[in-house]
Amino acid sequence: VRGRVQGVNFRHWTTTEARSLNLTGWVRNTPEGHVDGVALGAENDIAKFKKKLHQGPSIAQVTAVEIQKEETVEKPEDINWELTNFSIRR
Repeated sequence: VRGRVQGVNFRHWTTTEARSLNLTGWVRNTPEGHVDGVALGAENDIAKFKKKLHQGPSIAQVTAVEIQKEETVEKPEDINWELTNFSIRR
């Protein structure tokens, strides 16, 4: 996520939004001033999450959301997930 997204509570906001959609994954600041992360969950919940990322918290100014890789899994229960929650990484 690009724009004014550091120092504006973006990671905390992202974590709250992801958890509200029952997503697992993580979010972190990058040295370049962006925010990146990984989100896993149901396809419709991921779609909602992507829309929310374009908005961000009220103080943020999101200029771009780039999706590096998107994969749909037919039977998520068959995957051995390493992530059990959505968290902030440092």
